[in-house]
Amino acid sequence: MDYCLSKYKLKEDMRLRTPCAIHENLCMSVIKFVNNRIVDIERDCVNSCTQQCFETGYGITVKRCIRCCNTSLCNDFSIDEMDIIKINLFKVNNRNFNFKKFEMNKIIIIFFIFISYFFNLISLEVFSLL
Repeated sequence: MDYCLSKYKLKEDMRLRTPCAIHENLCMSVIKFVNNRIVDIERDCVNSCTQQCFETGYGITVKRCIRCCNTSLCNDFSIDEMDIIKINLFKVNNRNFNFKKFEMNKIIIIFFIFISYFFNLISLEVFSLL
């Protein structure tokens, strides 16, 4: 293997290709997500690589997914290819889904409490006039 793509991912521009050393026989891409949004992509030549995803963070989820390949300029990828290699990038977090659902229910409950309070006031006013 001769080259891997650099961070800028332009195959046509020779200046943006990274020449690999003799002992570096793999290309690697590391995709960094913060709260499930892509914030950075790193590309380079490496001598060993393990394809995986891992998460870190306390409150702010930082996820890194590593993709490895072994042909020249092969680290040109799309998000669709990440699904093909069985890396789950956008795992549904049930806790967040239920939280949003709970927030909506909370708003509806507050709305009904307000409406019942308003009608209570109106009925008290009507009875006081009689």
